[in-house]
Amino acid sequence: MECPWSSQACGISGIRSEALATAALFVLLASCASAATLHSGSDIQATIDKASPGDTILVGPGEYGPFDVNKPLTVAGTGMPLVRAAIQRPGITLSSEGAVVSGFKINGVSTDSSAKFNYYISKPAEASVRFDLPDAAVMAEADDVVLKDSSIFGAEAGAYAEEIRNISLTNITFISCVDGAELMECRGCNVEGCGFLKCDKTGLRIEGSRGIAVSNSTAVDAVHTGMLIKESTGCKVNSNTATGNIEGIALWNSSNSEVTGNEASHNYYGILLSGSNNNTVIDNTVVENTRSEVIEGFGIGISLGGNSSNNVVAWNDARRNYNGLEVTKGCQLNVLYCNKAADNVHGLRMDKNWNNLIYANSFSRNKIDAYENASHNCWNTTVGNYYSNYKGDDLNGDGIGDSPRPIAAIDADSKDYLPLMQPCKAVDVGVDELRSMAKAYARYHDEDAENTLPYKVSGGVVVIESRRPTSPPRWPSTPSNRLSF
Repeated sequence: MECPWSSQACGISGIRSEALATAALFVLLASCASAATLHSGSDIQATIDKASPGDTILVGPGEYGPFDVNKPLTVAGTGMPLVRAAIQRPGITLSSEGAVVSGFKINGVSTDSSAKFNYYISKPAEASVRFDLPDAAVMAEADDVVLKDSSIFGAEAGAYAEEIRNISLTNITFISCVDGAELMECRGCNVEGCGFLKCDKTGLRIEGSRGIAVSNSTAVDAVHTGMLIKESTGCKVNSNTATGNIEGIALWNSSNSEVTGNEASHNYYGILLSGSNNNTVIDNTVVENTRSEVIEGFGIGISLGGNSSNNVVAWNDARRNYNGLEVTKGCQLNVLYCNKAADNVHGLRMDKNWNNLIYANSFSRNKIDAYENASHNCWNTTVGNYYSNYKGDDLNGDGIGDSPRPIAAIDADSKDYLPLMQPCKAVDVGVDELRSMAKAYARYHDEDAENTLPYKVSGGVVVIESRRPTSPPRWPSTPSNRLSF
C-alpha cells in the first residue's frame, strides 16, 4: 500500500489536540510503516521534501548522504544509521524551527584549509559567502531545534550554531573533533548529558552567548579546554565532569554565571576564571589537578585571575592539587568562604591582588596552608579560618585562637587575627550578603593601589618596593555571625 507523505493517512500536521496528534502518529507508524521507514541507501532528503510539517521519518540502519531538515519534522534513526559530512556540507542541517533529529552517527570533516579554499574556487556558485564557517557535522540554522541521542566523530566542529535561540543538545557524544560543539552568540540554549571526548581544541565552546545551561555532561582529554564560556553572561554550568584537559571548565571575560556542583580532576586548571566578574563558583569538587607540562605535578584546583572581581567562591572541596585555590593578577572584592582545601602543596595562594575576603575556610594537611605575595587582603571577619597546624591556645573556649595566625608571605605582612580552633560549618549566608561583606571589609581603594602595592611604575620603569604596615589593620564590625562550630 502506498502512502504518499501528502496524504491524510500519513500527515499529522494541523491537528491541534495533543491526544489526537498522538493517535494520528500511532496510526502513521502502524499503517504506513513501509513508507515511514527508510533503509540503507535511501534518499532522506527526497523523503523530507515530500513530508508535511509535523511528520515523523524513521531511518533504519545503513549509510546515508547529507540532508537538511527544512520543515518542522522529526527524523529519527533506528540502529544508529551513518551520515557522512563533506567539505562545506554538513551531514545534517537543521534549518527549520521545530526540527528534531535523533539516533544518528555523523562522521565529520576535519580541518583542511586547502580543501576548503579549493572548494570555494572550484564551485563558486554553490559556495556559501561565509568562508569563515567551520566544516560542521551538524549545522543549526533555526531556533527551537533539537539534536539528541547521537554521536559525532572527527569534525572540525561537531555541532555549530550561530545567533540561534533555544537549541537543545541532549545525550550527544562528540569524539575526536577539533571543537566538539560551538554555540556562538546564542540565547537560551541547553546542553545536557553530552560527552566531549579527545577534542583537539575545545570540547564545548560557548562564545558571546547568554543564558546557556550546561548540565550532566563530561569533557575528557581536550587538548585545550573541556568547557569554555567566553564573553558570555547568565550561563549555568551545573553537575558536569571535566578530566584530563588543560582547563577543565573556564570562564573567560564572562559574567553573572554559575559554576556549581561540578567535578574536575587531572586538569592543569580544574576551574578557571579569567577577566570574569560577578560569578558564583559553589559546591564544586576539584581533586588531583596535577600535570607536568610546566612543573612536575603542577596544577590548580580553582583559579581566579586576570582581574576577576566580585566573584563568590564557596563550599568547594579542593584536595590533592598543587594549588588547591588561588587568586592572582589584580583580582578584587572576591569572597572565598567555607571552602575545604586539604592535602595540597598550597592550600590557597594569593598573588598580586587586594581587597579579597577570605574567611571560614578549612585548611588541612597542606604543605603550606595559605600563601600571600604582594597582596593586601582580609583574612577574617568576626571569625577567621581553620588551620590544622595552628598551635595557639583558646583559653576562653570561644572557638577562636587567642593569638593571630601568620600567613606565609612575601612583600606582605598578613595575619588571620581570629583563627578557628575547629573547622566550621556555614549556615544561611547568601551570595548577596557575602558580596556585601567583601565591600564592608575592603581596606584599600583603587586610587590607593599605587601606594599599597609593593611596586609602582615610574617613567615606564617598574620600581619594586617593600612596604609593611607598622600596625595591624582595624577591622569593621559585621552585623551577624552565622557560623556554627
